[in-house]
Amino acid sequence: MSEISKKYQRKLFIGSSHTWAFAQIAKADKDARVLDFGAGTGVMGEKLRELGVSDIYAVDIDDKACQNLKKTYKQACTELTDIKQEEFDLILLLDILEHLTHPEDFLEKISKKLSPNGTILISLPNIAHWSIRFSLFLGFFEYTERGLLDRTHYNHFNRRRVKRMIASISDLKIEEMRASTSPVEFVLPDFICDTKPFQYFSKFRLTLANIFPGLLGYQHLIRIKKQ
Repeated sequence: MSEISKKYQRKLFIGSSHTWAFAQIAKADKDARVLDFGAGTGVMGEKLRELGVSDIYAVDIDDKACQNLKKTYKQACTELTDIKQEEFDLILLLDILEHLTHPEDFLEKISKKLSPNGTILISLPNIAHWSIRFSLFLGFFEYTERGLLDRTHYNHFNRRRVKRMIASISDLKIEEMRASTSPVEFVLPDFICDTKPFQYFSKFRLTLANIFPGLLGYQHLIRIKKQ
């Protein structure tokens, strides 16, 4: 597995972006044509296969990751232009747009590959999360190896910017916008995370994040439809 793939771990717990994405792709028709942009370790492709969706394609800038992705996807390339299919019913942009220098332009470009009534799933880090606000209050703004201030992030998004970006593309419409919770499961031991009380606590955190998404939401989770 490549170093880039190792960096972005699977997040399969209550309130995570991956859990949200799994619930969304479960709604896809079995004959849907799916593009997973920035597929990484291929966790979404594996889930799609489990669901019986096999017409799936991947793009990832990491050549080593692409070699591994070929086991799961019909085609895996480092460039979007190398993908043979021209139109998709579902496009996954999970933790992608923040790594681009011109995310609005890219979203408009890739939306042209979406079939009529097709869906785009997007996850983006929330720069207005309370932890960032608190750090700024204390006078700190330090990039890190991962997380909200991952040093590979070229762009930052609050809810207003997300909505404005999508609204700027005339044939796209937000169907759902939710929030994820911070992945404390990565730092807590399993004997705590696997308990019933912690599961209830996780559900409570997720409820609060969706009541106050601008402050408590760790990521913006958006389902978009092509009109």
